[in-house]
Amino acid sequence: MQSVGNQFQFLAVGGQCDTVFDIRRGGDLVVDTLILNTRALVLKLRNVEHNTNSYEIRTLKADNNSVGWRLLEMQRPGSVRVHVGGHISRRATPAPDAIKLLGEPAHQDIDVDLWWLGKHWPAEQPVPLTR
Repeated sequence: MQSVGNQFQFLAVGGQCDTVFDIRRGGDLVVDTLILNTRALVLKLRNVEHNTNSYEIRTLKADNNSVGWRLLEMQRPGSVRVHVGGHISRRATPAPDAIKLLGEPAHQDIDVDLWWLGKHWPAEQPVPLTR
C-alpha cells in the first residue's frame, strides 16, 4: 500500500498494462530506465498527503506503440516531487491530459524534461497542468 525505497534499474512495459505505477499511500520511487511500449498511465498517485512523495524516472522512452500514453495523474491534493527525463518517439503522441495534478502548486516540485519531435515536451513553459 505504500511505496518505500523502491528502485528499478530497467523496466520494459508493454501488452495490456493500463497503469505502470499505482502509488496508493505515497513513498518514494526511482526508475533508472523505463521503456513504455503500450498506451498506459505511467504514474498514478492516490493518497499522498502524509508521506514523503518523491518519484524520479531518470530515463523514460515512450515507444511508437504508446500513442495516447499519459505520464501523471494525481487523485488527491498533496505535496509531491516528480522528476522525469527522456525521449518520446516520433509517433508516440501523449494524450491531451497527459499530466493531471490537484492541489497547491507551491507544494509540488514537478520537473518534466522529455524530448519529442526536436523540442522539449511539455513546451518551453511550465508544465501544462489539468487542475
